[in-house]
Amino acid sequence: MLFVAGCNRPDPNPELKDPIYLDIQKELQDAKREVENQEKQVEEFKKVLAGVVPQTGQIKFAQKRFEESTAKLKKDQQMLRYWLIRLEDRRLESKKLYSVAFAKDKPWPNQQEWLDYKTTRTAQLKPKLWSLDDRFRELGLQRKPAAPEKPKAESEAQRH
Repeated sequence: MLFVAGCNRPDPNPELKDPIYLDIQKELQDAKREVENQEKQVEEFKKVLAGVVPQTGQIKFAQKRFEESTAKLKKDQQMLRYWLIRLEDRRLESKKLYSVAFAKDKPWPNQQEWLDYKTTRTAQLKPKLWSLDDRFRELGLQRKPAAPEKPKAESEAQRH
């Protein structure tokens, strides 16, 4: 008689099944690409700035573009560091959550946590400017409601 017994061992890399970890990893890749693109743009503007003829008025424009692109590069580098830290934090958290779920024989990853994360990310990515007109369009409402009709007797009495 042959017995086949399955072994129920914990996954050594549970973060690879975690949708939040995978989304953060995607954000990290996007941030790396953005930094690379911005570094190329800074180098282009640096070359343009070096080749500008003095006292033609072009130098202020070239300096402004160079400074703006340098500031954007700095911001992009900060975002890259943020996503690196966030990814490592989520990796450790997913290992901890997985081990707890494995010990209690519960399903993992938690779908409610993923839904909450998606809702939060959607809110973070929405434009920060709020427009009443946009809100009305989202709800399918008219911005200006039709004016109520006045009864004829009242309107004639007001004329006299």
